[in-house]
This record gives sequence, structure tokens and C-alpha cells, in this order.
Amino acid sequence: GVIHGDIKPENLMFDTELPSGRPKWIDFNFAGASLKTKALLKVKTASVGSSHGFTPPELLNGSAAHPTTGSDVFS
Repeated sequence: GVIHGDIKPENLMFDTELPSGRPKWIDFNFAGASLKTKALLKVKTASVGSSHGFTPPELLNGSAAHPTTGSDVFS
């Protein structure tokens, strides 16, 4: 239910506390969440934004108004 909105290498960290070094996404400043997810997690979303080099073309050219899970996959 969460769209990160700014997927890029700088926002991927590795958990060194675990032997597996499991990757974790960080920096959810631009994240969007479904109403159900917001209710469950009691979170508020920030304004929509992203890093230019990782932004899907449909958001750059204005043919899509909001990021989707597909936006994160593109990034």
C-alpha cells in the first residue's frame, strides 16, 4: 500500500545488524500511501516529488499526475 516515490541507489541501505545484510529502503519523504495503509500505520504523506534522473517519463511529461507502484518499478 505504499508508493515510495523516490527509488534510487542512495535510498537503499543495508542492515548491518543482521548477518544477511538485508537491504532496506529509506527516505520516505515523498512516499504516498493508500487510505487503508495510512489508517493502519497512522502516517501522513508528504508532498509528491522525486529525483529527476529516476522519475518515470509519464510524470515528467505531465501525462500522469500521480506516482503509482509502476513509477517505483520504473525507478
